[in-house]
Amino acid sequence: TERLYVMNGVKKILWALLGSKAPSYVLEYRQNLYVGIVNIEHPDEAEQLHRAFQQMLDIFRYDIHMYYDITIGIGSFYTGINDIGASYNEAMTAIGKRSGEDRFQVVDASELQIENRFVYSFFDEQKILNHLKLGDQAGVEAIAKEIVQSNASRGISYEYLKLLFQELYMTGVRFLVDRGIDAKQLG
Repeated sequence: TERLYVMNGVKKILWALLGSKAPSYVLEYRQNLYVGIVNIEHPDEAEQLHRAFQQMLDIFRYDIHMYYDITIGIGSFYTGINDIGASYNEAMTAIGKRSGEDRFQVVDASELQIENRFVYSFFDEQKILNHLKLGDQAGVEAIAKEIVQSNASRGISYEYLKLLFQELYMTGVRFLVDRGIDAKQLG
């Protein structure tokens, strides 16, 4: 219950700081992950967000060093409501690109190179299938890890990373189907 009070307090502080700059909404997406939607009129107003996050750092300075790591991802400015998803994807990608050294950081997607595609070739798939046929679990894991790391080094976006994982999963499902095994039964 103590965690609930602390996290609710963090949400209120975020909402107050963001709301002082522009109309905004903050929600707890899942445990320890908040999503803030801020309605600014022009891209240059995003600098106000950076200042608000610096204020938050000042508020939590002691607690951050003792208890928390906080990373804030900022997506790009878009004019249409239908682009909220694209901005969210960029913000989540920015969070994924955070430095492991800093305990509090703001990562702006506009400062990153983000790829909205992934590389998973027929050759990659065949390597995985060959190791599956051999029953070489360690080999499959090593190849999958290599494919993911290769794409991550190219700046793959959060959304496309999920799509890559789905493709890797589907390769395994197709292998099972070819063997007459129902993947749903494996649970």
